[in-house]
Amino acid sequence: MAVPSVEASLQDTSRFLEVRVLSGFASHAIRTLSWIVFTTVLVLIAVLPFPYGAVQAWWTALFEVIVFVATILWIIHGLLSGSWFVKEHKVLIPLLAVVLFAFAQTIPLSSVPSTIRGLEITRTISADPFETKQFAKDFLAHTLLLAMLLRFTDSKYRLRALTYVVIATGMTIAGFGLLRFVAQPQQGGFLLHYLKGETGFGPFINRNHFSFLMEMTLGLISGLVIFAGLGPRKLRLFLACAITIWLATSLSDSRGGILALVCQIMLGFILAMSVSHARIARGYFRRVRRLAASSASLRAATLITILIIVVAGTVWVGGDQLKYRVSMVPTEIGGDLEENSVRRADIWKAGWLLFRAHPIAGSGFGGFSAAVTRYHEKAGNYSPHQAHNDYLEILASGGVIGVALGLWFVFGMYRFVVARLDTDSRFLQAARWGAIIGVFGVAIHSFVEFGLHVPGNSVVFMALLAISMADVRRKTRGSARMSKHRLTAL
Repeated sequence: MAVPSVEASLQDTSRFLEVRVLSGFASHAIRTLSWIVFTTVLVLIAVLPFPYGAVQAWWTALFEVIVFVATILWIIHGLLSGSWFVKEHKVLIPLLAVVLFAFAQTIPLSSVPSTIRGLEITRTISADPFETKQFAKDFLAHTLLLAMLLRFTDSKYRLRALTYVVIATGMTIAGFGLLRFVAQPQQGGFLLHYLKGETGFGPFINRNHFSFLMEMTLGLISGLVIFAGLGPRKLRLFLACAITIWLATSLSDSRGGILALVCQIMLGFILAMSVSHARIARGYFRRVRRLAASSASLRAATLITILIIVVAGTVWVGGDQLKYRVSMVPTEIGGDLEENSVRRADIWKAGWLLFRAHPIAGSGFGGFSAAVTRYHEKAGNYSPHQAHNDYLEILASGGVIGVALGLWFVFGMYRFVVARLDTDSRFLQAARWGAIIGVFGVAIHSFVEFGLHVPGNSVVFMALLAISMADVRRKTRGSARMSKHRLTAL
């Protein structure tokens, strides 16, 4: 039997120590990069609503740069851990297809430019290729943001942190909105230059964009209140948060936001009545459910009573301004307005005509304002920039192909959402139901507005999608892969 030499033993020991040091460094780097990427996304969610919902060009550009830098860190993390993707990333395939489709809309249809009135014009599917390229870059950044949330929200602790960051962000915006409502000077801006007079609400220039964020925040709060089995102290805290959100939305005079809020309350009540007693483990909502579940008529009476209280309270808080805005709904939809005003009915009609003219591939994402002028009666300075209906705008901008990709994403997401609701954790199920309620409110409001065009809202919407789909039961595959390599090396 051969006896190893002293020199060979020293070499083996040196190799062993080197592998241990490198493996320890790699493991530490994996954990650090994971923490950095996840924290960066949380900071974006918390900061983007200030100021103005990040609608300014420099804010949008900064957002995209930060997302792309975080993506590079994600790639490095994947190289070290040996794992980039999770199974939930399959749902992102149609979103990436939208990005490719948008770029395809900017490809010249002919190598020879057309000459119109002495100007050379390159014909493309998109009516505004520049804006379509901007849309593609921005949409890619949002898709990568959602991909990182799905990848790095890998524990119950992180999902809880994501949920509370969204709620804290919404509550901060609501508090700022209430403060501005009370202390807004008659002239000049309120902390921010463009927040003058009755322009918008909170840090948003458009009051409806403010209410989009309130709807998403209220959804998460509703899920926790109904399903988390909170004790009396936490229940009172979250109910106070819900009342603050309702108060801010009512004072914003956003009619679409109030409608979405009422619909969210109805959905929350229906879910509370439908989910088994075991899901609502304790607290006042279990008693309410037992009282209301005795008969269908009592459930209906309970829901109607709640709605009457909410609507009456909203009208009382909103005051004459809200009453006036509600009374203007029929006029804005189909009545006669002032010369410089644009009716939604006219915009929707023009959007439908635009779709009929480009039914297959649409007129280009982001190019609605350029394409709709041909079909809108009040063209020029008063031409609409958005369809004031996101579903109609997808139809007009992406045609049948765009709608098909959107439906592909929705059905793919549905499968993961249903699977994640099957959990024994009260908090996880409550947060996921809350995300569903929040998404439902946005879906209702999007019939009459375009709040998801604002990055400050769209990143929060991505957070809700991640909360509803993220798998927090999986182990950190990177650590397992490193352990395997370490054992092999030894």
